[in-house]
Amino acid sequence: MTLIEVMVALAIIVGVVMVAYQYHEMMIMSNRELLLQQENLLTDENQFDQNYVMEF
Repeated sequence: MTLIEVMVALAIIVGVVMVAYQYHEMMIMSNRELLLQQENLLTDENQFDQNYVMEF
């Protein structure tokens, strides 16, 4: 392999790693948003349960 081929291969590898890292970051953000929504739903559910028990 020539030096140019090695450099092209490294550039491709670095590009793939960068795309994978960006995808990973996007998934982490999405996961955080879903966890926050889940916490909010659980809080709402607990509040509803407390209100329902107080009525009866």
